[in-house]
This record gives sequence, structure tokens and C-alpha cells, in this order.
Amino acid sequence: IYFDDILMDNIRNDTRPCNPLLSFCCGGRGEEVRLESKVMGGWCYRGRGLSACCCVPCVPLGCPECLCPCAAKRTIFVEDADFAVKIITQARDDAKIRMKVMER
Repeated sequence: IYFDDILMDNIRNDTRPCNPLLSFCCGGRGEEVRLESKVMGGWCYRGRGLSACCCVPCVPLGCPECLCPCAAKRTIFVEDADFAVKIITQARDDAKIRMKVMER
């Protein structure tokens, strides 16, 4: 997954509630940013191409990642999720402008 993937239509801060307290008590990896690309009215994730392990163009939302790792979704952990969402969204929008898919 590239941050400027023009098909990543859902980039959001998905940090758990009370993250600082829970991280202090139980440990944690930082704030969570979720990158997804949904199709078919939001019922499926876009597949990332056809390969030997996964040959479907879309993956149902409830399908575990271990069964079909080709779903176009990723979670990354960062220090400041709101800032990361802003930067990643800007990179995606800049890519769309470069490819003339979106106007300024």
C-alpha cells in the first residue's frame, strides 16, 4: 500500500478510546490510522490484484485477513493519528491531481 494510492478512499483515525490510559496500563503501539478501499456499496474491500494466494477482485468485510490477505486495507500505528491522516490524505489528493483524476 502506498500513501498516494488514489483508490484508498477511506483514511481515518481509528484510535481506541482512552488510548493514553490504556497504553500506560496495558501497553500499546501508538495511535491507529486505518487505510481502506471499499467497493460494492461499502460491503467489500477492493482486492489488490490476482495472485496465487488470493484470486478475488473484492473481499467481503467480515472475511478474516488470514484467509484473504489481498484486501486493500491496512492499519498503521503513529504518534499523532490526526496529523498522519491529514498528511496521507494530502499525498493521495496530490497523486490524483498529478494524474489528472481530480482538480485542485
